[in-house]
Amino acid sequence: MRDIIMILLVFMVGMVKGQVNLPGIPYQAVVRNLDGTPMTNASVEMRFSIRNGDALNGAVVYQENHVVTTNTMGLMSAVIGEGNVLSGEFAQIDWSIMPKFLQVEFKGPNNADFIEMGNQQLMSVPYALHSKDVKVKVSGTGDTLTIGNNSVIVPGLSLANQVPVVFGCVNPNGCNYNPLANTDDGSCILPGTSCDDFNWFTQNDQINNFCECSGTFNSNGVFSLGGGLTDIEGNQYLSIVINGQEWMAENLAVSTYKNGAPISTVWDINIIGPAGAYAAYGDDLSYKSTYGLLYNNYAVKSGNLCPVGWHVPSISEWSTLVTFLGGGGIAGGKMKSTLGWTGVNNGATNLSGFTGLPGGYKQWQGGFASMGVEALWWSSTPYDNLGSQNVILNTNQTTVNGVNGLSNWSGLSVRCLKD
Repeated sequence: MRDIIMILLVFMVGMVKGQVNLPGIPYQAVVRNLDGTPMTNASVEMRFSIRNGDALNGAVVYQENHVVTTNTMGLMSAVIGEGNVLSGEFAQIDWSIMPKFLQVEFKGPNNADFIEMGNQQLMSVPYALHSKDVKVKVSGTGDTLTIGNNSVIVPGLSLANQVPVVFGCVNPNGCNYNPLANTDDGSCILPGTSCDDFNWFTQNDQINNFCECSGTFNSNGVFSLGGGLTDIEGNQYLSIVINGQEWMAENLAVSTYKNGAPISTVWDINIIGPAGAYAAYGDDLSYKSTYGLLYNNYAVKSGNLCPVGWHVPSISEWSTLVTFLGGGGIAGGKMKSTLGWTGVNNGATNLSGFTGLPGGYKQWQGGFASMGVEALWWSSTPYDNLGSQNVILNTNQTTVNGVNGLSNWSGLSVRCLKD
């Protein structure tokens, strides 16, 4: 007479990796006696059959058995696919065709034959096990997604199969060609492209075949480019040669004397006494790169303001320049830059290349005035005890004017002349 037992199934749908490195189906059950008490610490045998299409009559595609021991709670565990194979091959089950049913049979210590405990259709497990064999492909172009033998068009999908987008210049002839870029961003700089070489004396600036920005020198027969100069702080300046005189073509912007001593920024005789000082217009250093700095006359009188080999020109040297350019009535127009002035810049041609810029001035009382309207430069020629004579260009005039009697504490621009 067979013992009658009952099993409470706790079936876990999923996959695990078994001892033979193949996927399996976890299975657990609580084994109970007929009276409901757990069958503890008992050796039992389980037989699992996987059938095609029908729970009872479907062909068995795989069968295995397990001999397991229950625990103190009557719980037994097994992984289908890792047992003693009776027929078929678990790894070769074709989960993609026909529904699959799991038949569970039990044999206890006192049972001569297996007792069928039930059948259950496997729902998600076949899909999980079958997915590892299904090929998924995304086309490089055409937005085609292929799963197994089925294809579908998914707009934009092919982007997932492309290399990351790298923006840049993709033209090998570009000066900034990026061999790693695969998407042109319109940044290519090609020879012949217009540019600005930041040289006041050139025109038609273009990128040349050496990928340098350069223009055509335009001297109008009045001046030629000089050798340039560098101050003690490393600031570089363009220079021009007019009638044998080599002038700075930019305003001085140094804050250190050529002997290495710093120039003061204190603009108060009661504090520093009769000593040199400098300031940016409006105490705003953003003006420095274009208009240079403003200096009081004590800095000029020091004799250490201009770089080595250069000096602050005398009023006589200023007069030589003005006379060569046609005299005080018209020379101003030839000396004024065509840019950098506010309002109407009457007669400005910069035919001399002098590129006079309206840096304005600092008043002896401490305020600022005339930025964009007037250019004022010191000479080294003293005028009584008040200061030195100076030269002025004005936005609405073509003349060059000399003014005497400005205070030593007035702040003007400085142009240096080569010794």
